[in-house]
Amino acid sequence: MNVTKEEPEPDKEQLIVKQEAGTFKVTPLDLKDDTNEPEEKMNQLVNADSPEGEKQTHTGEKPFSCPTCAKDFSRKGNLLIHIRTHTGEKPYACGMCDKSFSTGSYLACHVRMHTGEKPFSCPTCAKGFSTKSQLIIHIRTHTGEKPYACEMCDKSFSVGSHLASHMRTHTGEKPFSCPTCAKGFSRKGHLVIHIRTHMGLKPYNSLHLSALQSLSHLFPSVSYGHRVPSSLIPPRIGLPN
Repeated sequence: MNVTKEEPEPDKEQLIVKQEAGTFKVTPLDLKDDTNEPEEKMNQLVNADSPEGEKQTHTGEKPFSCPTCAKDFSRKGNLLIHIRTHTGEKPYACGMCDKSFSTGSYLACHVRMHTGEKPFSCPTCAKGFSTKSQLIIHIRTHTGEKPYACEMCDKSFSVGSHLASHMRTHTGEKPFSCPTCAKGFSRKGHLVIHIRTHMGLKPYNSLHLSALQSLSHLFPSVSYGHRVPSSLIPPRIGLPN
């Protein structure tokens, strides 16, 4: 069973945001465009509300194929965005930090971390969220909806990533590796707890938690299937002076 990691749903905003004189200026970044197709046209192609996009959504037609992995898409704009997962291109840069993103909508979501804007409100409790996908997940706490069902047992989950984590209890997969000893874990939270043992830390100490967070740069790329080569593993992670 293939479990797709749930990602924030992009909102229909696609541009660079820079803060100027207390306001946020939205401008396009100079994009590399070998096809000479304007970014505005690409964004229109992404729009599901367009007649062409709506027609392809209903028919299931996917005439645009990725030349790298052959994955098909119903809209050319979605294909262009997908191709960036292969090229690593991130043309949308945040004007308030050094992060960049592959789509303008992901940049817009990120900028709200700086501004604190939470435009999506729960109709039940009025709690605000910075992205629509966060709101949808929250609403399930009220409705009890758990649309992600495990095919190997009778458990269901409200979030796709929780199902992915649960599936590892069946498969035995341990994609998160300790940068110190290379021990594998099925959950990133378990890895963080384990790393504390190398630092000599005890649970539930706020000072030690801060120390651990300050060392997060030592293991920034802990991810699926990633193991640190033994030659690069430090003998021990110590507390900062």
